[in-house]
Amino acid sequence: MEARDIVKAKEMLAHDFEMTFPGAVVFHELKQLIDWSKSRYKSIGKTFKNLMTCPMKKKPSSIVLAPYQGKATMAD
Repeated sequence: MEARDIVKAKEMLAHDFEMTFPGAVVFHELKQLIDWSKSRYKSIGKTFKNLMTCPMKKKPSSIVLAPYQGKATMAD
């Protein structure tokens, strides 16, 4: 995403993925996230400290936790 290779980013997502952000904002499509963020941010950068995958017995089949250090430039 940060490299703006949206096609490649979409290829990495499960067909039934869900992204949850603070404030109970939930997305099921990458385009939803992009559209939502356009009015909020001019730029975003992040450095992932690590990725943790937690397998689940029921759906979802796994949860990925991605703690990161980020920086954002807010839109006017």
